[in-house]
Amino acid sequence: MKILLTTVFFPPQNAIASQRTYVWAREWSRAGHQVTVLTIKKDENKSDISARSFEGMNVIETKAGFIIDWLRQRKRVERGVPNSIAHGPSTLRKIKEWFHAHGFLSSVRLPDVFDFWLPNARSAIRNQLKSEDFDFIVSSFGPVASLRAGYFAKRCHPTAKWVVDFRDLWTENHVYPGFWPVTIWERWLESFYLRRADAVTTVSSPLANSLKKKIALTPIAVFENGFDPDEMADLIVAPAQGSIKFVYTGSLHPTHRNPEPFFRALAKLSSDRRSNILVVFAGPPARFLNELIEKYKLEDVVVAKGSVGRREALILQASASVLLFFEANHSPDRDGVLTGKLFEYLATGRPVWAIGIGRSSTVGRLLETNLCGKAFGEDSDQIFESLNDLIRAGVPSTRDITAEADIVHRFDRKKIARRMLNWMANDFVAKSQE
Repeated sequence: MKILLTTVFFPPQNAIASQRTYVWAREWSRAGHQVTVLTIKKDENKSDISARSFEGMNVIETKAGFIIDWLRQRKRVERGVPNSIAHGPSTLRKIKEWFHAHGFLSSVRLPDVFDFWLPNARSAIRNQLKSEDFDFIVSSFGPVASLRAGYFAKRCHPTAKWVVDFRDLWTENHVYPGFWPVTIWERWLESFYLRRADAVTTVSSPLANSLKKKIALTPIAVFENGFDPDEMADLIVAPAQGSIKFVYTGSLHPTHRNPEPFFRALAKLSSDRRSNILVVFAGPPARFLNELIEKYKLEDVVVAKGSVGRREALILQASASVLLFFEANHSPDRDGVLTGKLFEYLATGRPVWAIGIGRSSTVGRLLETNLCGKAFGEDSDQIFESLNDLIRAGVPSTRDITAEADIVHRFDRKKIARRMLNWMANDFVAKSQE
């Protein structure tokens, strides 16, 4: 088969969103199919660039466009939020924070900076890919530009099947509510693309159920996020004995990914008990994180490393005594947003502590039912008790991920990519011809 993948997020950009589409392209190519990836040229001056092999696939990186290049030169972060958000007069800062909290230039909601990439994406489709005879076009949201490029490709190649993938919800996104009246346009646009897709894929059953309410007759399939065993194969790093090292890698959010309940519990420990604890945060700088560290006087315990390279992040995860996962409880139809980071955590065999999200959530049930960790919700007292237990017992043992029954084998991205390929080639095509 000949497959075109349209995606803004793709290596060498070091982002969880890049991993899903990359493994698809790699595994589909390894299976003998012709895979073309249409993506944006990455910002080579960013720290989150991480090399990947493009062997066997045709990767077309089109120019970002004048506006995006200008914003990058203005030292704006990849998601479009200015670094100056942490500086300047308090009124201006609050206004910027409000826009950020609602998804302004977030790669999830409109308006989005990556729309300025579309003229170059369309030019590549119209010229470089005009003669290609694609069987499938696969577009992974977000940002919306990935879908817009995919829809244009579908118009240029009308016989191809268009598969729209949702790693997260768009108009019902639980982190970014968007801006009225732009939200009206977004709902129309989402419906427009969903009605024109030949099939939809997503990462969990709750998200699939949410999407089914919008497109009752369009086939929907679930292909979970996961981890890449090729990346993890040589990351057998034993956690240091004696000290207890908590690690979190990724972005934070003052409402939806907030470490404050964990900090409250840490602050209740005596200085003597805290002396053997180290908490490492690696991810985009967050002003409110530094404020929380100062508020709870945890400068001697918590280290905010900022953004790190892909390899360093994986090594940090593998060297942790306990991995931290921050998420807020959501309504049932949004409960299924399971990020790739969670599965990378599971693949280390280290225990995972979920903060902010409870035992009844999808994440909580997954962790506790499979003996992979604990879900505390916002109960700082329970976190405090578990910290004391951990200090008394010492560094916890690593789960045996080689055991055939271990949950980690369900989330091997190579297997998931092959399963999706079989679905496209067999199940989906057969059903669409009935």
